[in-house]
Amino acid sequence: MTRQGQPDQVPRETRSTEFMAVSHGPLPALARRIRNALLFLVPTLAITVVLTVRGSGARATWNSLVWPAVLGLVALTGIKWVVDTSRFRDIVRVCGGGVSFWRGFEIFLASIFGSNITPLYVGGIATQAYFLSRFELGVGRSVAIGSIYVLLNLVVNALFSLAILASPSPLMAAGRSSVLARMALVVFLVTVGVVLAVRFRAGVEHAVRRVLRTHPAAVERVISGLDDFYDGFRLFSKSGPVLAVRVFLLSLLSQVLSLIYAPLAFRALGMTDTPAWQLLLTQAGVQFTNGIGVTPGGMGIIEGVFALFFGPFAQEQTAAVTLVWRVWTYYIPSIIGAIFFFVLLRRQPTNAPLGEPLREQQRL
Repeated sequence: MTRQGQPDQVPRETRSTEFMAVSHGPLPALARRIRNALLFLVPTLAITVVLTVRGSGARATWNSLVWPAVLGLVALTGIKWVVDTSRFRDIVRVCGGGVSFWRGFEIFLASIFGSNITPLYVGGIATQAYFLSRFELGVGRSVAIGSIYVLLNLVVNALFSLAILASPSPLMAAGRSSVLARMALVVFLVTVGVVLAVRFRAGVEHAVRRVLRTHPAAVERVISGLDDFYDGFRLFSKSGPVLAVRVFLLSLLSQVLSLIYAPLAFRALGMTDTPAWQLLLTQAGVQFTNGIGVTPGGMGIIEGVFALFFGPFAQEQTAAVTLVWRVWTYYIPSIIGAIFFFVLLRRQPTNAPLGEPLREQQRL
């Protein structure tokens, strides 16, 4: 990145803007993604509601709501969105672009919807890249933005994994502490592996070419992915210590805020027996499962993991607390994100910067 904040020249075209086409209306591919998401959302929500009614009763669950804690969930969501928007704007700055707070807020919320209707949450970064290239000048580093997000999430999750591994025992009931410790160890080792891969790039590329020498197409895909990640790491390392530390601290704060949803969900249902620190560390372990959300938005998988780990604390109210937690971490953000997504999709785009044409491909 130059001193004036202009992005470095990159010969390869970025690919995330291929997430959707240029048309102003909902695309057929987008409609297919929404249908696929609904195929998982409807039965998952129905099962959770039925289990809540059977376990706690609809009226009893409603009457047990502690409204100050519910208002706490509202406030937490608003604060987290502001923090995430600030992080998003700083990452765009790292990549040589610029975006106003309100436009960044719109794009970030739209990306929640894109993330929650795609497996492994890949649609979030692609949505951000698409709307950035559509409305903002000088931002064409979509893959770099994605790489920086991955890098920051890995580092923050590694810190949480160390906190879990160093936490006092017993952390959880019913023998789940060993499972959580193994998950934390895997996350930490993956982070170390990624850092070493970036540090010894040439050696990693040589090893990949040797291992996959009989599969040249696979070699090119892996090398291309390494190049994309290295571009993001290079831009981040050139951004200067102040901006880099700011982005990291905002990422850490965002993850910490995410952990607070679980204790507030328990408090919202009047459950105060479990210490907040146990719920926070347990939620940190559940956060690790986000990376295996092979269904759209992790639907079904995330609910099951949450119920597995928090069941010993919630007992017969496990389904109810899972529903409350998921409403505030998935359903409400997805609905609001969808509104912003389609508003932005219908808005007239600005001209794309020279050399960064909006491509007419559909891969959503």
